[in-house]
Amino acid sequence: MIKIPCLDIKLVSIENVISNTYNPNSVPRDKMKLLRQSIIDNGFCFPIVTIYDSELEKYVIIDGFHRYSTAKDLKMEKIPIVVLEHDISQRLAATVQFNKARGVHAVDLDAELIRKLIEQ
Repeated sequence: MIKIPCLDIKLVSIENVISNTYNPNSVPRDKMKLLRQSIIDNGFCFPIVTIYDSELEKYVIIDGFHRYSTAKDLKMEKIPIVVLEHDISQRLAATVQFNKARGVHAVDLDAELIRKLIEQ
């Protein structure tokens, strides 16, 4: 059975969300401007995918860093998130899957992410 985590969206303080340290995805400046305008015009339509890190007591982004950074630029106090129950290997794999489905990849960072996944 396929899970549908997008039905369990949480609205959390943006201060409780942090970026991961391994995402190789990059977005060109013109696309970031489009993302910003889309959020202004259409609202925040896609939640940020996270895991909860109990040691940090923060939600760590798996997918949605650029939406998150745009929300920070727009001075949003709360953002919608989805929380997955993934270990580090699943998190790395999910990041690769989300990035490959869309986006432009920095090859060196992509290779580093795959190396970390293999090490897991």
